[in-house]
Amino acid sequence: MWKLQVSSALKGAQLFSFIGPDSNRLSPFLEAKTDDKKGDMEPNPDYESWVAKDQTVLSFLLTSLSKEISAQVPTMVVTAKQAWDAIEAMFASQSRARIISTRMALANAYVQRDVINQ
Repeated sequence: MWKLQVSSALKGAQLFSFIGPDSNRLSPFLEAKTDDKKGDMEPNPDYESWVAKDQTVLSFLLTSLSKEISAQVPTMVVTAKQAWDAIEAMFASQSRARIISTRMALANAYVQRDVINQ
């Protein structure tokens, strides 16, 4: 439910591209376009704007989490995409654990039913 709420809010704000599967971190520098400076780097004029939007998305992600979950997000997270991936991995491992537990409970219930019916 959290993923649906967050992704729909970010899509509505046209910021989903910062956490989407095709998101890429913008480079702070671009290769110079003039012939005399071939190979030189120049500042990317879009970089500061990208960082500001990315940090807004990161802040939104972190503040939308419960204290228990946000405490588990690695402190070295720098971008919204890194936070999103860490949160997704955390929930995926919890989901896998629930699936395994449910399968084991169903298998045990099936075995117990057979024992009772004998």
